[in-house]
Amino acid sequence: MSRAPGWRRVRGFGFVALSATLYSMVDVWATMRPLPPSSLVWVLRLNLSLASLHVAAWTYYTFSDERGSFSRLEPWARWLILFLAFVCVPISLSGIVALPGAFTRLSMPELGIDITAPRTSTVGDVIALFAFAVLVLNIAVYVRRAWVGVAGARWIAAGLIGFLLCALEEFLVTSGVLRLPYLADIGFLLALVPVAWQIGTRFIDDATQLERMNTRLSGEVTERTQERDQARFALREQERLAVLGRLAAGVGHEVNHPLQYVGQSLDELHLHLTEASAEAHEALSDARDGVERIRLVVEGLRVYGTGAAPEERQSVDLRDVVRHTMRVTEPQVRHTVTAQAALGPVPIVMGDEARLVQVVVNPFVNAAQALSGTPSGRGTIQVVTRTTPDGAAEIEISDNGPGIRPEVRERLGEPYVTTRARGGGTGLGLFIT
Repeated sequence: MSRAPGWRRVRGFGFVALSATLYSMVDVWATMRPLPPSSLVWVLRLNLSLASLHVAAWTYYTFSDERGSFSRLEPWARWLILFLAFVCVPISLSGIVALPGAFTRLSMPELGIDITAPRTSTVGDVIALFAFAVLVLNIAVYVRRAWVGVAGARWIAAGLIGFLLCALEEFLVTSGVLRLPYLADIGFLLALVPVAWQIGTRFIDDATQLERMNTRLSGEVTERTQERDQARFALREQERLAVLGRLAAGVGHEVNHPLQYVGQSLDELHLHLTEASAEAHEALSDARDGVERIRLVVEGLRVYGTGAAPEERQSVDLRDVVRHTMRVTEPQVRHTVTAQAALGPVPIVMGDEARLVQVVVNPFVNAAQALSGTPSGRGTIQVVTRTTPDGAAEIEISDNGPGIRPEVRERLGEPYVTTRARGGGTGLGLFIT
């Protein structure tokens, strides 16, 4: 676990658990069979050295940060750990921690206990008391953390206090002050279980959070992939529409020349057929109106089709913008909606006429498409131009359609937001507008 990022500190608790395990294994080995006095002295020396290592490991775990770096410890904490590991342990392994020939026999037949243990010397008592003092320092830190509300600190402090009492009891029994069973092994459990529980809980929480992040990331990747695919499709659609617009402008330009010939020929006929019937003159007039209508539609296509050209600002009458819009969109909308225009006077503005036509065409066509599915009667779109009280020019487009759902309305300025995904909508019309 300590190899994982943010878990290096756990190695400190690994040393805590390892030293506690070795201490208990020595006790188990010592009680399985009768041992000679020399072996009993070695049991004392091993246990005292393992106790020093145990407290050193606790100090490292208590005062290290999440990085678990020994060099990042406070200097005094490093010195305590080094003193316990490289001074107390060698002294404990030497023979001076036990009184020569002094043994304490602990016999409790009712509990099946009959143990002979060497008694500690003054040096051994000093080392044990020093380890106790450092352990008390660790306990004080966890008590303070519990006081300020650090998660899990209360149980760790309680476990360490229980361990301290058990260790003190074993020290007093070894010193011959008390005649009770040794309880340090139980104390180890009291101290280790809360920390192990906290580490396990945190490990589960981290794994759960990682799974949630992976799930969310997978969903976001899928969503971004879909958005990318939609963007590519919309871009291809826009390119196709741009090409069609340029083609329409070119076709309009080509149509305009023969249309002029037709118009001029109709004018000539009108001048020369002075004695023709009224029906003939009416037919010529209708034909002339038709030519003019074609010319206006072609002009509107030309203006709309050049929208991709570099912006050229010039004086523009917004009423002409609306007229071009009505001409361009009439073939598409006349069978589904009724378009009305109220072109009030507006001030001349500076702008790109082709782009302004596109600005009006997009919401106009959107409205017509929404109205095409209106169940009650024929839909109506009204375009109004007016001058605002502060002197600005304004175009207002309104309709009697179903409106836009609130959750969609809030995102109208975003690209690829459309209510007609199945009907070929790209979600770019109002975004471009």
